[in-house]
Amino acid sequence: MITVLDDGRRISFLLKKRTRDHYYLVRFKGPDGKRREMSTKEVNKRRATDSAASIIRRLFAPIAAPKAQTLWPEAVEMARQQMVVDNLRPSTIDQYMTVLDTLRKIFPETAGPADITDAMASDFKLQRAHVSKRTLKGNIDNLDIVYNKWFLNACRIVDHNPFARLPRPKLDKPKPRVLTPEEYQRFLDWLGARWSGWDLPVLFIEVKAAAGCRITELAALKSADLIDGRMWLRADRTKNRRDRAVKLPAELFNRLLIIRGSEFAFETFPIRLREFLAERRRARCSRLVSEKYEPSLLKKWMEREAKRFLAENPDIPRFKLHNLRSTAMTKARMAGVPCDEAAIAFACNPETMRKHYLVVDELAITDRVMDVLHTGSDYFDERYRPQKGGETRGRWPKTS
Repeated sequence: MITVLDDGRRISFLLKKRTRDHYYLVRFKGPDGKRREMSTKEVNKRRATDSAASIIRRLFAPIAAPKAQTLWPEAVEMARQQMVVDNLRPSTIDQYMTVLDTLRKIFPETAGPADITDAMASDFKLQRAHVSKRTLKGNIDNLDIVYNKWFLNACRIVDHNPFARLPRPKLDKPKPRVLTPEEYQRFLDWLGARWSGWDLPVLFIEVKAAAGCRITELAALKSADLIDGRMWLRADRTKNRRDRAVKLPAELFNRLLIIRGSEFAFETFPIRLREFLAERRRARCSRLVSEKYEPSLLKKWMEREAKRFLAENPDIPRFKLHNLRSTAMTKARMAGVPCDEAAIAFACNPETMRKHYLVVDELAITDRVMDVLHTGSDYFDERYRPQKGGETRGRWPKTS
């Protein structure tokens, strides 16, 4: 295979794949005449060919020296424009901008991104040691992305990425939080009593639990997307950028039709909230509520309600509204729905679903495996058998 450089030089290369490596490797002679072997990071041969050509061009035509006078305001704006062109969601862009602001506050003496050294990147990690390990890892990952994808490759205002090799904090695997039926009902009863006569707060939670959707997707649901017993979560508002149609119980769907506004399904939220606060002689709080409906405001308000419920009910283990999604996934799996099919229904990668959302009885599984090892049994106990419609009961493979 051959790739042609901008100056007309033709560089031959070879793709190969080792059995121990999932990715294709590219072999070629570098600018110094020595043989090079580099990973394309691709498992598909066509994409590996394109990646190999990109690697060779980058090696033979290094990125130009950074612009010495690219200051922070200009660099941040350049990166933001590139993110907009790349069609990143506004919330994602805001997340990157926030971590850049944090970096600049920690190192106010720097003039621009090129002033951040590897030592400063390590110091950033130390300066942020007071936050949770998960937040710290997210900060470093985001800075790595911004520097590599935009400052280095797109804008070419730095000559290296100081966060590329910075070790990330090790994280314990979190156990997905699943609400029990009793906890879920107590939360609904508490909401119903707190906002007696107003169906929207309880309905919002019931729909989220029934659909297993993300809270931002539900808050942005359009009235026109309630069609034939289903709510359509559109690609421009979903995380995976694909339309998703969710069938709802008839009773929930009819209640949604009753409260929906002219544009959004939960559009009456600010108006009814203002009325309730005014009725409870909280005129000042009522005036602080915006009359215009914003999905993000409903999301934050519902999350605050959940926190207040937990504060008033300390006997209930802490949870987030997002845990209603893992609860729905676990209920589906326990009912015998295969992971791959459940992943389609919940618009989630199957591996992500297994890793972050499903709760399994680890003690029961461990006991079953140990029984097989200790007794030589090869038969699944009846109490572990999935319900009808799930995976068929099988046997452990016998050893020769």
